[in-house]
Amino acid sequence: MMKKMVAAFIAGALMMVSVQAFGSGVNLIGKKIDGQADLKIDGKVVGQTIIVQGKSYAPVREIADGVGGTAKYNKSGGAVEMSLPTQTETGQGSEGSGSTNGTDLSAKAAHEQKILDKKTEIDNKKMSIENQGKHIKDIKSELENQKIMLEEYRVKAEKSQGSISSAQTIYEVTKKTVADTETRLSEAEKELLVMQQQLTDLQTQLATLEG
Repeated sequence: MMKKMVAAFIAGALMMVSVQAFGSGVNLIGKKIDGQADLKIDGKVVGQTIIVQGKSYAPVREIADGVGGTAKYNKSGGAVEMSLPTQTETGQGSEGSGSTNGTDLSAKAAHEQKILDKKTEIDNKKMSIENQGKHIKDIKSELENQKIMLEEYRVKAEKSQGSISSAQTIYEVTKKTVADTETRLSEAEKELLVMQQQLTDLQTQLATLEG
């Protein structure tokens, strides 16, 4: 029963200490840390988690200490061994109540993980929106310069009095370039609107999880 409680808790929380402790299945070497957050158990901060690619990772020792258990690294076995307090130590009484407590703890940890993941999605979406805004600003600046050039070559083309000239050729090419840039700007602005709606949806989902 104790092993099932430990496995359920770790699986629900999606937490691990290191690459050496958990083998080749999880490799964090070279991965960028997107952020960090408090690790809370029953509302009490017991440590810090780091967020990598939308997942939160926390030290097993802090988890074990937070629930009154123990954790140690078995070098010979190449694994981290975690033990929760016995029913007598926690005052749970019957085996049934101990099992219920482990299930509740796992469910709570899984729910808190969903909230953290959703917040990470929101932060990433905000960053994408910010980058898209910068992209649109660059396109607008590019379009403004192109329109200035277009007007210059339009005047030169008119001065050529209908004869074929390099100014006329450049004017037609620049006119086509302006049209293409305007199309790119329109598509970029539509994409921004989609991103903003996605952000609104994510924030609604977060409110539902936290409600």
